[in-house]
Amino acid sequence: MIAAAKAERAALKWSGLALLAAAWETLARTRVFDPQFFPSFTETVVGVGKMLASGLLFTSVMVSLWRASIGLLIAIAAAIPLGLFFGRRSKDAADCFNPFFRMLAQVNPFSLMPIFILFFGIGEAMKIAVVAWVCLWPVFFNTFEGTQHIDPAIIKLGRATRTPPLTMLRKIILPGASASIFTGLRLGLEMSFFMLIAAEMVGATYGIGWLVHNSSMNWQFVRMYAAFLCTVALGWGMSAFLKRVHRRVFFWQEDLPLGIPAAGEKKQPFAKTDFALTGALCFLIFVLGTWQIRVAQRNLQDFTRVRHEHRPIQAYREE
Repeated sequence: MIAAAKAERAALKWSGLALLAAAWETLARTRVFDPQFFPSFTETVVGVGKMLASGLLFTSVMVSLWRASIGLLIAIAAAIPLGLFFGRRSKDAADCFNPFFRMLAQVNPFSLMPIFILFFGIGEAMKIAVVAWVCLWPVFFNTFEGTQHIDPAIIKLGRATRTPPLTMLRKIILPGASASIFTGLRLGLEMSFFMLIAAEMVGATYGIGWLVHNSSMNWQFVRMYAAFLCTVALGWGMSAFLKRVHRRVFFWQEDLPLGIPAAGEKKQPFAKTDFALTGALCFLIFVLGTWQIRVAQRNLQDFTRVRHEHRPIQAYREE
């Protein structure tokens, strides 16, 4: 019964994607749209395979993940301490600063792109700064809200027993706000990746955004749609991974009404092996991303040097 319920849920979950792929293939095969600008789903999947074989897709994905991870870490380092600080202030102080932070969070990141370029140039610093800005606000506000909603009785008990501030922060405040903080991390990561796609279209040499922009500018529409497909798959994969981690870390939370678990679902706590695998995955992204960034920079330098060396010859021929 449990296996049948799992199979039924999986079929229902993937049926929407199967219908979308079938509709995509049908529209392309019947030439409802110009096939030059709208390749079929099978052609797009073949394009993904070609980019995987050439290594272009691997490099672009690792570079984008590296930029998103660094930006998220910077946002975490700034947002969590700020959220804890303002969340534990008096209500008057929180009400005073909250509108100002809300106003900054509502600023469209695209409109700030020229300012980021002005201060950081068009290199890696600009893209990381954009990601950090986008991730900062969901992490900050969720930390702020989670800190404010800790049971006041627990805080009073800690103060009554003369608990040191660092001990109270480590054993009372952080555990009490941890679920809200993790929600902010998940939202920040989801937003950061899609904002990074736009930032990579400006002055980038590798990355998913660069791949989309470069393909469209060179009229390589199969490769462009393949990059779109990879972007959606990568975003979905990150979201699914973070949701799984959230369920395992906060297994004691009831997600469904009346605490009824989904069919066949068994809630389990986050084990040490899960922590090790997550840490290893983050370390692997950092190492591979750094390596691919250096490869991309070296390729760009080689291309610039070769072009510069051949420029006098070309100029001589034109004369």
